[in-house]
Amino acid sequence: IELALGRMEKVDEYVGAVMNTGACTLIETMPMQMIKMRTMMNHLTSFDAVIDYGLALLKQLGYQLVWNRTLVRVQALMLTINTIKKVKRLPVHHFASLRKMEDPKQQAIVNI
Repeated sequence: IELALGRMEKVDEYVGAVMNTGACTLIETMPMQMIKMRTMMNHLTSFDAVIDYGLALLKQLGYQLVWNRTLVRVQALMLTINTIKKVKRLPVHHFASLRKMEDPKQQAIVNI
């Protein structure tokens, strides 16, 4: 409710209290992590700080998004082009048989 009302200080307080208990796994705290990223963006934290926080979360999940920080733009372009090529090679009926992703770790990666 505090987030919806724009009370970011209270949101930070609640998120910090939950995350600092240490009783939850990273996957269990992922909704709180996403709220923390949102509050960082709302507080006009530097863009690089928010990106670094998200990259650190991805690394903790075992997913390395960035090869080299200086090559992010090149990497994004290459991955997009390669993905488009792979998708174009697939038959149309392949997409009809896709199932909903159930893995919480993969869902967390996609959300970040």
